Amino acid sequence: MQALVRRGAIVSYVAWDDVLGPVKRADGPPVGLAVDADAYVLRTTWDYWDRLDQFRAFIDAMADPVLLNPPKTVLANLHKSYLRELEASGVGIVPTIFVQRGEERSAADEAQSRGWSVVVAKPSVGAAGSGLQRFDRVEDGLVEYLQELTAEGMALVQRFLPRVASEGETSLVYFDGALSHAVTKVPAAGDYRSQVDFGGVYTLVEATADQRGAAERTLRAWEEHYGERPLYARVDLVPDMDGEPLLGELELIEPELFLDLHEDAAATFADAIMARV
Repeated sequence: MQALVRRGAIVSYVAWDDVLGPVKRADGPPVGLAVDADAYVLRTTWDYWDRLDQFRAFIDAMADPVLLNPPKTVLANLHKSYLRELEASGVGIVPTIFVQRGEERSAADEAQSRGWSVVVAKPSVGAAGSGLQRFDRVEDGLVEYLQELTAEGMALVQRFLPRVASEGETSLVYFDGALSHAVTKVPAAGDYRSQVDFGGVYTLVEATADQRGAAERTLRAWEEHYGERPLYARVDLVPDMDGEPLLGELELIEPELFLDLHEDAAATFADAIMARV
């Protein structure tokens, strides 16, 4: 925020559901904006997955103002089915089975047939590890948990990659297509979730050439498929069984960007924002 002010911007924080103010409608989409600005930058909308219909209506209402990231990008990134699209474009992702209602048993059988001894299941919409659950054996309740998830929409079953527990994942942060910095997120001992809420430790690192290559292939594939270059992007990579980086998530809505861990990151982000306004 201070970096933007130093560049001549007038900046304020506002909750995403306050932007619509009194023009919000319970019986249909919003009809206007109550908070006037030249641009709106989404940052910590960490409740959107619990209020998805309202959040979608908010994004739809932002078609005319400058929203960063843009509405098309946000709506495409809401649902983890984007991983399937990126995989089809040649991006290496964590081995994943996409599960629709009624496919829970066949998904569990497929995981076993692929030799996945340990799996994780997660909802198709969510962040910060919400709804993520590990199963050390497919027989230990996976089908029942998938049925809970698919009652709300598509679910994902992914192979658990053991290096994640020891090496963590690496997040590469990009502003307008250029790498700013990278951070490793290592889970607490005995855990597999890297988020700080679960005891994960974050450390600024130098991304390897393989990691940069994987991240840049991901961003190119996104831009080619969806037709937009994100203002900001966090590419979360995890090591496969041989240590090669695979895409875990491409975060384009509300990611922690670790601006406090890199001395130039806030200034770089502010420059990228000002260039779009």
